[in-house]
Amino acid sequence: MITLPVHILVVDDHPNNLRIVATILQNQGYQVRLARDGPQALFSARNDPPDLILLDIMMPHMDGYDVCKALKADKRTRDSTIIFVSALHEAFDKVRAFAAGGVDYIAKPFQIDEMLARINTHLTLRQMQQRLQSQNAQLEQALAERRHYEEAYHNLVQFSLQGLMILQEGRVIFANPAIETIHGYTVAELMAMLPDELLLLIHPDDRAWVTRRMQAYMAGQVTAGRNEHRILRKNGDVCWVEVYGAVVDFQGNHAFQLTFIDITDRKEAEASLQKLQQAVEQSPSSIMITDRNEQIEYVNPHFTALTGYTLEEMRGQTPRMLKSGYTPPAVYQHLWETLLAGNKWHGEFCNRTKSGDIYWEWVSIAPIYDHHGEITHFVAVKEDITERKQTEVRLLQQQQALAMHCERERLARELHDTVGQVLGYVHTQAQAMHDLLAAGQTALVHTTLARLQAVTQDTQTDIRTFILGV
Repeated sequence: MITLPVHILVVDDHPNNLRIVATILQNQGYQVRLARDGPQALFSARNDPPDLILLDIMMPHMDGYDVCKALKADKRTRDSTIIFVSALHEAFDKVRAFAAGGVDYIAKPFQIDEMLARINTHLTLRQMQQRLQSQNAQLEQALAERRHYEEAYHNLVQFSLQGLMILQEGRVIFANPAIETIHGYTVAELMAMLPDELLLLIHPDDRAWVTRRMQAYMAGQVTAGRNEHRILRKNGDVCWVEVYGAVVDFQGNHAFQLTFIDITDRKEAEASLQKLQQAVEQSPSSIMITDRNEQIEYVNPHFTALTGYTLEEMRGQTPRMLKSGYTPPAVYQHLWETLLAGNKWHGEFCNRTKSGDIYWEWVSIAPIYDHHGEITHFVAVKEDITERKQTEVRLLQQQQALAMHCERERLARELHDTVGQVLGYVHTQAQAMHDLLAAGQTALVHTTLARLQAVTQDTQTDIRTFILGV
C-alpha cells in the first residue's frame, strides 16, 4: 500500500510522451513534474528531489545514462528511484543502465498496466525501504541510548559510595567495589561464602532479627524495606549500616538486592549528641539558644524552673520579654557589638520572672557558625546569682551600719572631750566672775558672761549634730 503524496519526475524529449504519461500518473493520484532534457531534469530534481524518476534514455545534449550517473552522484538526489524508458527499436544497454543506478526499465510504446505495476512495485519497495531505514535508525538510537544508560548504570554501581549486593539462594552473585570498603572483604571472598558464613558477618546482637527479616523477604511476605543494624568487618571492627532491601528479577530469576550505607559516623555523632542533650537538659545552669534575629529556639528545663516560662511559651519570642528595666541600655549595646564581631560576651542581667519577681544572672553568650563561617545562632549559658547579689547587698548594708556606728563613737568621744573642756572653762570663768563682782568690776563680768553664752551655744550645736546626725 503506497502512502501518498508521491512525487514523480518524468523526463522525455517528446512532448506527446510527457503529456500522456503525466495524465496517466495524475489519474492515479501522483504529483507529477515534467522535464524535456537532462539539464532541466537535474535542476528540477536537485531543487526538490522526487520519489521516483521515469528517465528516457535517448535525449539530445545528455542521454539518460549520464543523467542517472549525475543524479546518483549527488547526495540530494541519490535516493530517488530511477526507471529507464526506452523504445523497442532503440539500442538499450541493460548492464550500463543498472550500473548507472537504474532499478528497472519500461519499453515504449507504453503498456499502461505494466507501467503502473512497475511504478507501484518500486514505490512500494522504496517506501518499505524508507520505513525500514527509519526503524533501523530508531533501533540504532534506542540501542545507543540503552548502551548509554547501561554504561551510566554500570558507572553508577561501580563508583557509588553505597554498597550493592545481590543474593540468590543465600549466596552473593554480585557486589560492587563499595561493598569491599564497607565489609572489608573482597567481592571474591563474599561470593565464595556459604549462607551460614554470610550470617556471621552480622553482629551477634542483631543476627536473630535480621535473619527473620531476610526470611520474610524470601517468603514473599515483604518486597522492600529498610533497617539499620551492625556488621562485623573482616578486621573485627563493628560497623553500623543502613540497609535497603528489595526482591528483584535478576537474569530471569528472583533475587534479593541489598544496598548498604555506612552510617557508623552518624551513629557515633547521634550518641555524642544524645549525651550532650542529656547534659544540657540536666544542667544546673539556664541555657538558651536563639537564631541570628534573637528568635528563641530552645531553653532547657532549668530555665523553666528559674523563670516559670516553658519552652513552648518562649519559642519564637525574644529574650527582651525577660527585661526588668534595671539593666542599663549601654549593656545591651555592648553585648551586640561584641557578638556581631564574632566574640564571646560575659556580663550580668537583672531580669524578671513570669511571676514578676526580680532575679540576677551571670550570662556567657557565644555565636554559633555554619560551615561557611556565617553566624547563624547564639547560645547563652546563664547562672542565677540572685542570692549572691542579695548577700552583697546585706554585706554593704552591714558595712554602712558599722561605718555609721564607728562615726557615732568618734563623735561621742569628741563630744565628751568638748563638754569636759567647756565645763572646765565654765568653772574657771565662774571663779573669775566671783572675783570681779567682789572687786566691783561689773563690765568685765558682762563680757565674761557673753563668752560663756557663745561657748554654750557651740556646745549645743555639737550635741544636736551627734544626736540628730545633722
